[in-house]
Amino acid sequence: MKSERQVYKIIFKWPTALLALSLLLAIAFPGKVQADAPVISGYPPTGYVGVAYSYTFYATCDGGTCPASTWTITGYVPGLSYSGRNISGTPTAAGTFDISVKIIDTTYGTTTGTYSIVISTPPITFSTTSVPSAKVGAAYSASIVATGGTGTTITYAISSGALPSGLTFSGGIISGTPARGTAGTYTFTVTATSGTVTGTQSFSIYVDKGTYDVLVTVTSGLAEGQTKLYIGNVVKGTLRGGESAKLTGLDPDSIATVSVDNIVASPGRVDIRYRAETSSATVSQDVGQVTFNYFPEYDVALKSDPSGITSLTGSGWYRQGMPLAVTAPDSIAQDNDSQYRFAYWLSPGGDKIRSQTLNIGITGAGTFVATYELYYKLNIVSKFGSVKGGGWQKAGSVAQWSVDPSEIAMTGIMGFFGGKQKAVLISGTETVDAPKTLTVQWEGDYTVPAITIPLTLIVIAGIIYGIYSLAKREKKPQPIPYPSPYQAMPPPPMPYPTYTMPPPLQPFQPAAIPPPQTTVVMIGDGLKKSPGSTREQLMEKFGELL
Repeated sequence: MKSERQVYKIIFKWPTALLALSLLLAIAFPGKVQADAPVISGYPPTGYVGVAYSYTFYATCDGGTCPASTWTITGYVPGLSYSGRNISGTPTAAGTFDISVKIIDTTYGTTTGTYSIVISTPPITFSTTSVPSAKVGAAYSASIVATGGTGTTITYAISSGALPSGLTFSGGIISGTPARGTAGTYTFTVTATSGTVTGTQSFSIYVDKGTYDVLVTVTSGLAEGQTKLYIGNVVKGTLRGGESAKLTGLDPDSIATVSVDNIVASPGRVDIRYRAETSSATVSQDVGQVTFNYFPEYDVALKSDPSGITSLTGSGWYRQGMPLAVTAPDSIAQDNDSQYRFAYWLSPGGDKIRSQTLNIGITGAGTFVATYELYYKLNIVSKFGSVKGGGWQKAGSVAQWSVDPSEIAMTGIMGFFGGKQKAVLISGTETVDAPKTLTVQWEGDYTVPAITIPLTLIVIAGIIYGIYSLAKREKKPQPIPYPSPYQAMPPPPMPYPTYTMPPPLQPFQPAAIPPPQTTVVMIGDGLKKSPGSTREQLMEKFGELL
């Protein structure tokens, strides 16, 4: 046992002693110790045909930099060249190529190594690995780029999945505008091809429902004042005529109603205002602009003068150029003897329009006045003839009247003998300041009867006297028959009255009436006592005969 332990001690202690001896020799005699050879580090990477290649070898000497070294690389790789420890160039052929690398260091010696460089066909590599998000209704564009392959160009295609509606893919570019209702995430795969090499890459695109904007414009028809701008019932601002405003952040999933004030008052006048042709509009992401047009309206009043005598319809607000058509009453009765008659329309500009019917296009605000004049009835009453100049007359006017004919024959015996009725006034004028009635006075004219009647009586009396005288001469006495005893005696005959010729007629003098006297006149078979003059009796009897 003791000998075995001594053997183990010798085995384990001997290397330690050698190492210690080597260290002492190296310290005491440094130039006398052999250094380790340079160590080449790294390994050339794989290259690709047509893709630039570069690699540099490194070496360490005793754990540090080799102080004085020379590199030599031998071997053939198509397209690559060597310079010292550097390899560079563009490989032109695929394959595995061996090279020899040698480093000679004056201090540490020489090291040689053999390496293989693999040159492969270049793969398709996507430099684009993701695309940005999109928004519904917003223009979108994104590019997908890949490199590699053996061709001069790369073509792209979606090999699986799909883009949202509204987007297209061409030449590696996604473009378009996501359609309404396409919000969500869409996954698709793009295949890139160059020559005989293909590559694929998966992508996903998120489409946000987003918002949209609407440009609202108010036309210059709103010449003054301003209107409020609403979304729903919320005021979003104010606009004057000719101004625009952009409403942003509208939700495409909801229907938005944009509106303005229907009527905008003029800030300086109460008889002008502005009305919107359409005061609201429904907008969406498909409607990018809304225009509100205003037009002026004018307050038009219809009145009468004098005020209150009639009611006129048609007052109100009228759009510029809109026709106004109204007819005023021709006459307005106040009572049986007074009335108002239409004279003219008085326009706001002071023009007189004589037509009873007003039919014009409105060009401004104002009051149209139907002007009336007062008329009174002038009644002219006449027992005889035809009256002219009566009827309705304008108040304050001077009316001329006349009666025609101015004289007419009397009725009865007096008219037969030329008696006439004569108007006291045959014409005149009258200021009509109230309803009036005028009576034309007539008086009898007996000048002709005063001459013709006496002459007629004389002629008649002469005729009667002649007849009487002739009858008296021709009448003979008749015998008186003896009365029969049985017959009553006839009454004795009446004696003939004595006829007395009247005194000669005197010229007619109405003022001198003779005193009444009693005269017996024989008319036919009777006698009559009449008071008055003989002339009056004759005239009376003549009237009876007629």
